[in-house]
Amino acid sequence: MSRFRGLGAVAIALIALAAILFSAPRAQAQRQPNTPRGACGGAITGTLSASTIRMCDPVDVTVRMVPDCPVCPGGVNVVFVQVDKAFQAEWMVQESVSAFNKLRDYERDRTVRVGVVHYNSTQVKKVLQITDKIESARGPLSVPAYGHDPHGDFVGAARAALEMLREVRKKAASSTDTPCEFIIYFASTKNIFQDDGRNMLEAAQMIRGQDVELFVGCPENVADYCDFTRQMPATPRNYTEHNERGKLGRMVDNQMTELESDVMMRDLYMTQILPKGLAYVDGSASVPPSKITDIGDKVTLNWEWKQIRSTDPHTLTYRAEPVTEGVHAIEGWMRAVDMENQRQDLIMPTQVVTVSGMCLPPSPTPTDTPTDVPTPTPTHTPTHTPTHTPTPTHTPTHTPTFTPTPTPAPIYLPIIVNERCTVQWVYSDVVMVMDMSTSMNRATGSGRTKLEATLDAARLFLTRLDLTPDGQGRSDRVAVVGFNAKAWIEQGLTNDAGALHGAIDRLPAGQAQQTRLDLGFERGLDAVRPAIGEPNTTPVIILLTDGLPNMVPVDPGDGTMETTVRKAAQRAKEAGIRVYTVGVGLPEDINQTLMAQCASAPGNFFYTPNAEDLASIYAGIAYSFGCPAGRHDWGQPWP
Repeated sequence: MSRFRGLGAVAIALIALAAILFSAPRAQAQRQPNTPRGACGGAITGTLSASTIRMCDPVDVTVRMVPDCPVCPGGVNVVFVQVDKAFQAEWMVQESVSAFNKLRDYERDRTVRVGVVHYNSTQVKKVLQITDKIESARGPLSVPAYGHDPHGDFVGAARAALEMLREVRKKAASSTDTPCEFIIYFASTKNIFQDDGRNMLEAAQMIRGQDVELFVGCPENVADYCDFTRQMPATPRNYTEHNERGKLGRMVDNQMTELESDVMMRDLYMTQILPKGLAYVDGSASVPPSKITDIGDKVTLNWEWKQIRSTDPHTLTYRAEPVTEGVHAIEGWMRAVDMENQRQDLIMPTQVVTVSGMCLPPSPTPTDTPTDVPTPTPTHTPTHTPTHTPTPTHTPTHTPTFTPTPTPAPIYLPIIVNERCTVQWVYSDVVMVMDMSTSMNRATGSGRTKLEATLDAARLFLTRLDLTPDGQGRSDRVAVVGFNAKAWIEQGLTNDAGALHGAIDRLPAGQAQQTRLDLGFERGLDAVRPAIGEPNTTPVIILLTDGLPNMVPVDPGDGTMETTVRKAAQRAKEAGIRVYTVGVGLPEDINQTLMAQCASAPGNFFYTPNAEDLASIYAGIAYSFGCPAGRHDWGQPWP
């Protein structure tokens, strides 16, 4: 905070991409257009800055589009291929269950099917045909036992897994939806067994040749038993072995994240129709429309986006002004076109604004009356008081002139409040608490992940601080905390920039599932506790998350996770900590009410759907640290 001298403000602009032309007959705005339904769809919503305005008031229109092209529309089909005995059988089972649990996370969005194959040197057995009742796979995945078979029917096991995937495709032959297919294959052989090694590589080639994603694990703890296994996957990132715990689950999660981020939409169009009672304010749109057309008594605004990621939301705003009084309906729709050129049109709920009442000029201000009435009085009184009596004559003449309005008008009294933010050396002890759940790996609008954008914003935040000690040894200090299923202090309070950058770089190593917001607040309080009560410093917690509370113990009072989170934040606030909260992600993924309640004040909560806005949010927060508490909140009545 570089010894801040005042308060700053955060402005978050949601800017969409530039546009070209799209137009449609206005009759289509009244009904769902008759076009083929494509794979891509989504949602479009509109909001108005006010539902009732006067003739002199403009209305701001905000349109949010969330396009969606389904990933793996035919579902996710996975076959686990396990050797029935291995020296690291326990590790193989644990990694299989880790990947299985990760697959379950994706069931809410699509159908997931799982099959299991066991093999050794003498037989291959399909122990579980592919099924969408995936919980039934948990038992077969836990069967492999400790032991060793130096050989194996690797090609036969690969063939069995591919046959199972083909059977599922045949059953779904009438559907045009394509599934995503994975094979998770465990194999090993001693490097002196060249024939077995060649069979392993042949099995891998068979799988990859069918465009099936192959993940490979070596269930042995002797290096030369894994030499051929390492060569099986197409990329080293799809390989794991016994000393890597949980990697197989991360490999599956990363693959799904990549699939979701790579889905592209050919075109996205958006149209808005203003009725004759409203007019578009030129230049007011956050993204200029590609074309503005007068169609009869209506105005049509058109936008277009080309070659966009299907997960990128688009928000734009524009302004309309009244032309006539009455009830006016703003209509609109968006059209999503997939890479196969199939399209789907989605209607925006009609937005209605009522225009009522003219804007009258204000009544004469009180400053005119005292100017004219007292002026003649002092001018004539000293000289003509004995001989003249025009003063009473003048007074009644002017009195009606300055009271033409029969209705009462407010009187405004000047007031000077001696309240200011005094220039002083103010330092801050800040704890950056960052969500390290796996959902942070999802892509932003720029193509990089939310995690990458968050870490870059945190690094930039450090540059806003004064980490260099002054003559009294004082400076800003920062701590770094991560949380998911647990929470940990990666770096305690320090002004060592190198240590802080190192802590930020290390955070991703702790990524895991779940969002324990309560633990995030608790570890944040632990990290800043040494600074509580120190003079001329502001203790601060900034907690960032991209998700809802997950696996948080419910409060015994009302049985909700939200109350547990609120109480954890309240403990920090009661300790004198200024709490900021930041939500990044889709609106349905953030409990904005909860996050605002957790912050020290509603204005200390910031939300953005785009992680690329985080740098400006952090910068704005930094510039709000300068003045101590105790100033009047001008949004509240004066006491």
